[in-house]
Amino acid sequence: MSATSAMAQCLDGYEADVVASKTAVYGSPGNNSTPFQVGTLTANQHICVNENVEGNYVKIRYGNKTGYIQLSSLRSRRTEAVSTCSSCGQTNDENDGPNFSVQRDAREIRRAIQPVATGLGEPLSYADEIMKNTHLGAQVAVLGSWCGRAVSRMLRGAGLLPGPVPSIYSSGGFAGKDAKSYLSQYGFRDDRSACNRPGVVLVFGGAVSVPKGARRTSGDTWGHAEILGTDGKYHHFISSSSRIDKIMGENRRPLIGCMVKGN
Repeated sequence: MSATSAMAQCLDGYEADVVASKTAVYGSPGNNSTPFQVGTLTANQHICVNENVEGNYVKIRYGNKTGYIQLSSLRSRRTEAVSTCSSCGQTNDENDGPNFSVQRDAREIRRAIQPVATGLGEPLSYADEIMKNTHLGAQVAVLGSWCGRAVSRMLRGAGLLPGPVPSIYSSGGFAGKDAKSYLSQYGFRDDRSACNRPGVVLVFGGAVSVPKGARRTSGDTWGHAEILGTDGKYHHFISSSSRIDKIMGENRRPLIGCMVKGN
């Protein structure tokens, strides 16, 4: 499976890479018995992790198949960082190589697929319109991890930004950390009391610091933007169960704005 096709299908999970060749895929998590093998994966194959499973197994999707794999067999792709967007100032993850921490990647994947947190605030008046247009953000995933372009398309589809929804191939959008200043031009304001209200655009800055030994990502430089949905998920070019600062850490994705429109 190509990276492009994997990203196109990984819209409801967390994308990861397989570490080694001939990695076993099982038909069950095998918590109390030896699981039966139903397939194998190749090294660096891109898969989608769908949910956490008791023990060291996670449920995955690869192509049209599903199965279970040991968490230690996966390497986090950190899809928020993978980009070829020459027009929005983002770059590929320059340190994406064979040297990585299995424990660190396992922790990141676990955080990303935790159940959605409760405690959502009252939805903003336009939250339902945004939810009708989350597919416009997801369509960007076939090209790369362009959070600003994804958020811009969703907001335009909901009628919250002027103009038609641009093609995914256009240069429309903004770097994640610039969403605050960009949206301020169109009637949005930063309201920190609304950070848990569905419909809010959450804006994150670039990294204050990067842990020693961690792979630096383009998001460390250009930040990130996402929209909290009425489903409790965080939407950009994918839909994540966790806010980006909970996945990457507050020092790597500091929250700098909770943008709402109107009163």
